[in-house]
Amino acid sequence: MTSTIGHLYRNIIRDEVVCVQYLKDRGLLLADNPMTCIKVKDGVVCNGQLVEYLRSSKKRNSDGTMKRVVTLRCTKRGCQTYQSIRKDSDFFTYTDLNGRCNSQLSLCEIMEIVWFWVNLVPINQAVNWTRRSKNTIIDWYNLCRDIPVYCFSKREKMGGPGCTVQIDESLFQGKRKYNRGRLQRGDHQPLREISNSSNEDSDENEIVRTNKNYGNRIVGPWVFGICWKRPDLLLERRFFIVEKWDRETLLQIIKNEIKTGTTI
Repeated sequence: MTSTIGHLYRNIIRDEVVCVQYLKDRGLLLADNPMTCIKVKDGVVCNGQLVEYLRSSKKRNSDGTMKRVVTLRCTKRGCQTYQSIRKDSDFFTYTDLNGRCNSQLSLCEIMEIVWFWVNLVPINQAVNWTRRSKNTIIDWYNLCRDIPVYCFSKREKMGGPGCTVQIDESLFQGKRKYNRGRLQRGDHQPLREISNSSNEDSDENEIVRTNKNYGNRIVGPWVFGICWKRPDLLLERRFFIVEKWDRETLLQIIKNEIKTGTTI
């Protein structure tokens, strides 16, 4: 796990103010930059300055006190309207098909679910810990899953002049040896059909299980992998399932994923 659950509740989602500052420090929410009010009244945009404001919500804490959330409030006289601090964040707003924000979750509650997804907590266990409905957990898990998919679609090419990238392909299949290890699908004893030659009138075939110990190999997929140690010393790896491992298929992946001038 990237961090303990105690660190989550003590240092990340202890309260709304701590959570907002945590997200600001990591660029997930807008920092303390001047923001203007976009409310339109009588055809005129307010353009008043927005400042952070602690506002009581309709929910209560476990001790009975009202929860306080961080919002944005317009300082212009005559306006003084409230706006959500996450209005410019596509992830934390979670709008539905009608464009309305229906998450009904605070930033602390959202970060709790995100932490569970990052640390591979099963859905049923997350439901028991957060006391949220299963549909809510599934929706946020799917939304979290869309983030790496989007980042992978916008990825940059690996390597560059003076950099070294390693490539290799492998056939993933299983076969047990020496009667040890976990049985796999290819380790089952194969069946062999033997025609009953003694009775020519019978159309039934006798199925005999052979005495081979291992069985047939699993016909697994071919996987083409690319590995590169980035300048920040992080090891980046990409894997692609390919139907063929010929020159045309692999060369096209190399051109799409590796920069020109890279040592392979």
